[in-house]
Amino acid sequence: MVPLVVVAGLIAANLNSERVLRKEADALSSMLDRALDRQTDGQVNRLAILPLQNVSGRLQLDYLTTGIAGDIRDQLAGVNELTVIGMQSSSNVADQQLSLESMARMLGAGHILAGSVAGTEDNLTITLELHNLEGDAQIAWRENWQSTANALPTTTQAIAARVLSKVLPGGQGTNATWPTRTAPASGAALDNYLRGKYLIDRYNREEVLDGIAYLERAIAADPGFERAYWAKITGHQRMTWIDAQVAADHVRYTEATIDAYFARKEKTPLTFRLQALRASKALRPLEASVAFRKAVQLAPHEYAYDRGYMVELCSAGFLERCLEQATGLAREDPVSAAAHTSLAIVYFLRGQPDKQLEHARLSARFGGELGSFLEGEALLQKGQWEAARASLTRGLDAVEVDSRWVSPYVDAIAGQGSADVAVDAMRAIDKSSAEWLDLLYSEYAAIGRLDLAFEAARTLVAERYETWNLYVWEPQMASFRNDPRFIDLMRDMGLIELWNTLGLPDTCSGETVEPFCTHIDRVSADRPGGSLPASTESDSAS
Repeated sequence: MVPLVVVAGLIAANLNSERVLRKEADALSSMLDRALDRQTDGQVNRLAILPLQNVSGRLQLDYLTTGIAGDIRDQLAGVNELTVIGMQSSSNVADQQLSLESMARMLGAGHILAGSVAGTEDNLTITLELHNLEGDAQIAWRENWQSTANALPTTTQAIAARVLSKVLPGGQGTNATWPTRTAPASGAALDNYLRGKYLIDRYNREEVLDGIAYLERAIAADPGFERAYWAKITGHQRMTWIDAQVAADHVRYTEATIDAYFARKEKTPLTFRLQALRASKALRPLEASVAFRKAVQLAPHEYAYDRGYMVELCSAGFLERCLEQATGLAREDPVSAAAHTSLAIVYFLRGQPDKQLEHARLSARFGGELGSFLEGEALLQKGQWEAARASLTRGLDAVEVDSRWVSPYVDAIAGQGSADVAVDAMRAIDKSSAEWLDLLYSEYAAIGRLDLAFEAARTLVAERYETWNLYVWEPQMASFRNDPRFIDLMRDMGLIELWNTLGLPDTCSGETVEPFCTHIDRVSADRPGGSLPASTESDSAS
């Protein structure tokens, strides 16, 4: 028998651990409220869906824990009257073993859907509980669902409709506007999709390849299954990051997947989203912008805050619109490293180091690889040299990039060392990758080495690295922007055509207009940045 004193000690330790977790969660929630300017009221129509628990004792059902939850979320995400928190945030919070009240506050949710999966693929028991956190975390609804893997399309549709009827008050769920998304044509298509999505999200080379194979089977079972095409494209893109030796192959596979989707000859929101992806990579930003806008027009709740569209806006210098996109993304996915990385970058471009620092630290807190590096850049702007040196080094070490150039670079920025020494340190690093050049050109410009900056930038344009110009809008890049060579680069990137049509970048409006703005041959000087002319909008619908 265990002595009572030991039992009491274990109970006390557990309670103390819970208090610490609760205190940390409350502090983080307050930080999120402040960073995102979140209001604690009005969250009743915000729903978080947690990954289900696998209580079957069978590891092969693990793919269903996130798969079923994600499929229910995908169906509800397009309902205009409801906001559904991103699965990445829900998964991150679920992993922290918090109380439902702490999870709800951190996610900014009024309701949480949780549950479990038991049985086998041929005899599944799905148990779900909907918790209303607006009151006393009471269970608003609980139900068991019997299904099989092949019957999941029908089951998850029924579950989504039931959840909506319980979340939206006063019968609003019955009258809610559902998206036009079609269910997969077969259970085999959905099952292969869920298996594939589960594997590509694990970021392991062999598992991503297996995931792509499952997604190919899902498309073969249902050639009209939109989400399977998008997931397969995501898998190929991840392979380009994971294994440089096969990156070119997976770029071709991405193009082939897009071609296969276009062969269906249907005009769907995803059609325009894929057109935007292809146009962006071909350095046709105006075409990409028009396609993005058409996707938003057709599916506003699904594409209103699209990360690709956010990057397009930032790269074109429409920083105010870009901030709106990034803020919307973060409010829908508040406990996500990607969301806070995006906001840290936008505030970096806008020259707001305090806000950049806030979101960089949140990104790092949620596992973002760029969080520490962006923290270091913010500290540089604030003149905190030693802290910046430590954060930049930590950030580069995290992504296995040689950090030996950081100290001489910080010394040069601080006026405590030679720019030539910093250049020598940077040029000693392997310059073969576009990712390294993307970082290098802006750092060269920051220490006044414009010839080297333009040399790196021209290489990026030649390699069709479509997002390199994202960082030209940093305040420290003013000398780069106002060099005569900048306009030629922007013409090669297709941005002169875009500015002529959509209006000038933000830095060309207001009290201080930068000199480069006067060299843009534009159709209209007073059109606000990011507004699409009616003629272009109508053309995009054809």
